[in-house]
Amino acid sequence: MLYDLALPHITLRLNSRVVKINPDLPSYTLSNGETVKCDMIIGADGVKSGIREVVIGKQDKPEATGDAAYRWA
Repeated sequence: MLYDLALPHITLRLNSRVVKINPDLPSYTLSNGETVKCDMIIGADGVKSGIREVVIGKQDKPEATGDAAYRWA
């Protein structure tokens, strides 16, 4: 649903690796050297998030909690 609502307003880049994030601009740089300026950056990159560290300003390694999450498609 979010994808359908956002699609008319975005440029979707597949197979693009983000190598740098600047939350102050906001912008991000891809592995091909392209820098993209944007209105916002949404971090949805999972438990090993690289974006989380940019937002809080330090490393934030996941810690085992004993809980489990299972996903399937």
